[in-house]
Order: sequence, then structure tokens, then C-alpha cells
Amino acid sequence: WFRPAWVAVRPLGFNEQPSAALFTRGRVETTGLREEPVLASEAELKSMLEGARLRRSLAANAPLLPSALERRPDAQGGAPMRVVFVSESGVRVTADGLLVGPGSIGSEVKARLKSSKKLVTGKLVSQGMVEVSL
Repeated sequence: WFRPAWVAVRPLGFNEQPSAALFTRGRVETTGLREEPVLASEAELKSMLEGARLRRSLAANAPLLPSALERRPDAQGGAPMRVVFVSESGVRVTADGLLVGPGSIGSEVKARLKSSKKLVTGKLVSQGMVEVSL
């Protein structure tokens, strides 16, 4: 089976930050692929590539696969965080902490509180804030 998909214009290296200009529409044989190639529109491709890096090298004319992309984390491990504890009744208590490992906004992360050294798990809501539901 052949499908139109995004292919690399030139060889792309590991860890390279891709842009839409590095890809063009091409005809790709999909029978030997382990996953569907990226079939997004040009606008969706630009959005998908923003803030991403390549997890592996791509040869010229190789199809862009979703597994070849990795989003850069929004916050790095060790970054100072405001940890906000939120109860079901809406009471909010804040504390200072440090992020344990990298994280993306909306994902579950761990933070270590500075005062008690306790490890808590919550949702990264911005680059400097973790929200913990009680």
C-alpha cells in the first residue's frame, strides 16, 4: 500500500530539532512500516514539530513516524517549583519544592518539598507549578 505522507528532504540527525521546512509530501509504501506515518496537514505538522526533537536519525526520503519524535519537557528535573495542595473543598496550601525528573505540562510528576524533603506526586500545570489533589 502506498500513501501520501511527510518525508525528510535531507538526512536528519539524532536529537535534531525538526521544522516543517525539512519535510515534504511524498508517496510512501506503508506495508513494511511498524506504524502509520504522519499524515497530518501542514498546519498540524508545524504544531507537532514545535518543541520536538528527533529520537533517531532519518534518511533522506524516509517517512516521518510518530515514534521518531519526542517532545522536549516543559520543565527539567531539579527546577524550583511551587507545589500547590488543593482539597476537594477548594482549600489551597502552597509550599516550595524541586521537580524530580523532567516533565511536560499536563503530565504527572514528582516533586520534593524543600522544608520536609517529602516526595509528592501531582500534575505539572505550568513550568513552575505542581498541583497536588488531596
